[in-house]
Amino acid sequence: MILKALTLENFKGIRDPVRIEFAPITLLFGPNNAGKSTIIQALHYARELFERGNADPGRTLLGGDVLDLGGFDSLVHNHDRSRTIKMGFELDVSKEDLGDLEEWINVPTFGSAQFIKPPSQASLEIAIQWSETLQGPRIASCSIGYDGKALFNTESSVDGRRITFQVEDVLHPVMTWIGPSLRVVSNVEPIPLVEYQTPFSENRPLQIIASSVLPPGGKPLEFHDFGTLWEPEDDEQASWHQQILVISSLFIAPITMLRDSLRKFRYLSPFRDMPSRNHQPARAPDEFRWSNGMAAWDLLFLKGKTLVEKVNDWLVREDRLNSGYRLEVKCYKELEVNGPLMLALTGATVLDDEEWIRDAVRSLPERRQLLLRNQRCDVELFPQDVGVGISQVVPVLVAAIHTKTGIVAIEEPESNIHPAFQVALGDLFIAQTQEKLDLMFLVETHSEHLMLRFLRRIRETSENGLPPGVPFLTPEGIAVYFVEPEENGPRIHRIRIDKDGDFIDRWPRGFFQERMKELYGA
Repeated sequence: MILKALTLENFKGIRDPVRIEFAPITLLFGPNNAGKSTIIQALHYARELFERGNADPGRTLLGGDVLDLGGFDSLVHNHDRSRTIKMGFELDVSKEDLGDLEEWINVPTFGSAQFIKPPSQASLEIAIQWSETLQGPRIASCSIGYDGKALFNTESSVDGRRITFQVEDVLHPVMTWIGPSLRVVSNVEPIPLVEYQTPFSENRPLQIIASSVLPPGGKPLEFHDFGTLWEPEDDEQASWHQQILVISSLFIAPITMLRDSLRKFRYLSPFRDMPSRNHQPARAPDEFRWSNGMAAWDLLFLKGKTLVEKVNDWLVREDRLNSGYRLEVKCYKELEVNGPLMLALTGATVLDDEEWIRDAVRSLPERRQLLLRNQRCDVELFPQDVGVGISQVVPVLVAAIHTKTGIVAIEEPESNIHPAFQVALGDLFIAQTQEKLDLMFLVETHSEHLMLRFLRRIRETSENGLPPGVPFLTPEGIAVYFVEPEENGPRIHRIRIDKDGDFIDRWPRGFFQERMKELYGA
């Protein structure tokens, strides 16, 4: 899991900074219209910003016709253009490749840079502001830090034409440079001989050759406004370029990592469509088809037997959903009624040219049909002929099983499905996060049944009482948040869980106490 936490400020209903720390399973509870979807929509917005540099999105890459963010005016708090949207991301970089850092630091002739301590965490904050000059929003700044301390900052001019680069901390503990005294000759003004630890010891802002505050991933930064001529040694100029590459990698690496992580973001809305009777997969896979569930049905067609068997393992088994239905993908050859092959097959000379017939059959176009088999009466049915719950749960199963890494955001996975299905989905999420360590489920839900299954698995894990084959779950593997509407915007409470599967913190406004009231009238 690369993305560890998200901080939002002046985003939709959120005014003051709110921090969400993610776990492999992150649950968002709360009453309707409290702001639970704000967290998921923030990730949609981040994808637009980092993928397309789009600070004013309506329809998004992932939302399709289901989600329209409405542009900056709808996203900034209270629709107030004078406010600045801030989005902060905390990344786990302990197992990541920081670009060319190791390569350059290990160059024998370099010798002026070394890690004091390899970084384990990176932070990235971007600010989005309205520009009267551009008559639109722009990404105004981007700050990069490591292990809790700021390191770099880039800022854009109001017209977006000039980008400046600032080193915030030349003595950052991530690294240290010890370099010779060099004379920097600038075409702007001469700079006297300076004893320095980095070329940026004076924290002098530098202009970057870039079209955006967020530079393209994988490409080093290009600086100008230096007029840099290193004197007197030639190898000192090479040392400078090597330092620039290290600095560039430290700046770009978190941006690239976050962008790559957001590219793996999948979103299932609560409005999941049922496939048509003659459903055929899209010719080109479109990410937005996940939003209405159609991408899941496409994959069942395209990926064939292996994926269908994995989904059936959850649909059919008695200790899982036990739905009574099995998915089947059947393949057919389409034969033209009045075509030469049909005439040959139905005529008296059918055996005269067997090789021609075999070749003709092989060349026939193939068509697939997705069916559900009722295991109780062994009848084939179209998805439309069974309860709506099956069509709602299948996309959740496919998204969870097929996705290997990244974030799977699901709104209301319990929609239109039986409580027994809901608790089984809890085991599905646990199993997939145990198997795929870089996978995270971000689930917006009202399901008490889903929550109770998680609590049960935590308790059974602690007591060594898990049923055979059931994956373990500890309190560290789950983060539960309650989103509560307040006058100044939603308040987000973290509800902690102990090793016995009990809540440490009380649920605000009596959430999850409705059952006690109904049972005991309390």
